[in-house]
Amino acid sequence: MQIERWFASVLSFVFITFTPHDLIITLDKDIQHGLQKSSKDGLYHVFPENESVVVMSNHQLYTDWVYAWLVAKLQRLDGNMKIILKDSLRKLPIFGHGMQFFEFIFLKRNWEADKKTLDTSLTRIKNKSLPTILFLFPEGTTLSKNGRAKSKSFCEKNNLADFKYLLYPRSTGMHYCISQLSPDIKYVYDLTMGYDGLPRDGTGWPEEIYSLKNMFYNSIYPKKVCIHIRRFEVTSIPKTLPEFSNWLTQRFHEKELMLETFYKESSFIPNSSTNLNSIKNPFKMHQIILEMVTIWLGAFSIYYIFKFLLFA
Repeated sequence: MQIERWFASVLSFVFITFTPHDLIITLDKDIQHGLQKSSKDGLYHVFPENESVVVMSNHQLYTDWVYAWLVAKLQRLDGNMKIILKDSLRKLPIFGHGMQFFEFIFLKRNWEADKKTLDTSLTRIKNKSLPTILFLFPEGTTLSKNGRAKSKSFCEKNNLADFKYLLYPRSTGMHYCISQLSPDIKYVYDLTMGYDGLPRDGTGWPEEIYSLKNMFYNSIYPKKVCIHIRRFEVTSIPKTLPEFSNWLTQRFHEKELMLETFYKESSFIPNSSTNLNSIKNPFKMHQIILEMVTIWLGAFSIYYIFKFLLFA
């Protein structure tokens, strides 16, 4: 778990240094207390302290999961994160190797194979003594030209209302995760992510505009990252797959309206900077640098201890 926290610190340093941005996090009113620092440990408490949770999000960039990891870092739960991603992402340079090392869950969109992968990972989560944040993207892939065409085709074929800023969500995997982890989990959290600099009419493809190459080579990256968080009790979520699919689709239509507001107002909650349910730039550069120094000192200490033990 400590290694995962170190890796999250490295990612924080990389993103804050090379893609400087304003990170603004807002919460629904019923959980806004999560963004008030605890007098006991000086941390924010967005998620329960000693319980596993399932977290879902819309998916626009390959780096969405990094910003989600930063949310967990607010509570020092960055070492408790397991993320479900499509299998092709394991091949990403540097990031892919790190995700495999930390036992992220890679799915191939073949339910027979994916079910076995999920069974193994979910059993590991249930057997852990420490809580886990299981993070997933119901859309299955980033918003792209190809994904938009498939989503539109599926909706037309099944006489469903399509989306403008989202893809039609897939429900099978998420439903299976919740059913297998129940009754150990009480809440499902929903993150809606928005980035400035994207076309407001929904015609641009975020992953093309803010690709890894553009972000780290061409210095084209979002200057403002907004994340809005909602919470749902598991007991209020339908148990059967058809009913769950309807429930999930309704949540995505709500997310669609939230994104429409964001692209008009540049915020999920206009004027939220004056409210208790928002926080801006919670990570300070001096804190990140201190964490990096600690990581390197720890690494060198381990190296020299092993060297002494092996060659003394």
